[in-house]
Amino acid sequence: MAKISWQASRIEQRTAWSVAIVAIIIIVVAASQPQWFDFTSVTQLSESISKQAVLKQAVAKQSIHKQAPPKQAINKASPTPVVKAKPAIHTKPVPAKTPPKAQPSIKSKALSKPPTSSIRKGFYVQLGAFKEYERAQRLNNQLKKKGWSVHVTSRRTGLFAVWIGPKATRDKAEKLLKTIQLKLKYKGFIVHHKS
Repeated sequence: MAKISWQASRIEQRTAWSVAIVAIIIIVVAASQPQWFDFTSVTQLSESISKQAVLKQAVAKQSIHKQAPPKQAINKASPTPVVKAKPAIHTKPVPAKTPPKAQPSIKSKALSKPPTSSIRKGFYVQLGAFKEYERAQRLNNQLKKKGWSVHVTSRRTGLFAVWIGPKATRDKAEKLLKTIQLKLKYKGFIVHHKS
């Protein structure tokens, strides 16, 4: 029996390498920028668009019923037609058309800025920074459940940072960073808070 050997052509090899490289790039980007892959706002937008479409259809049906001429009934005793009155339909005014916007939840309005009074001077280990306060608060809650002293603070860049600490010296903060890396498997860095 003769052995059949198959060897990939250059095009097949290049295609396989290209697909592998693109997959690795997507994985790295997803790990470093998870907010780019957060599709909850897209679903909220599509839900609001579908609700507006249903509302427009309902308003259109009501306006058709209002514009239809009244049915006339002829009274046999008198030659003039008798108009039967329809009951009045009371509708709420329709708001002006505006482009759909993803509305922030009530929770995010109430928690738009974290309290900064509990943050003292010292060295902290920063474990993350998020555009949305809710995501920073989720990490904060997870770390507090594990017994860490965690703080969420807003930065000048508009991000909400999650810090563990404070420690009085940089050496103590570096020891804390090593402990966090061993126990939690999180990578972080040291931040000096002066005020």
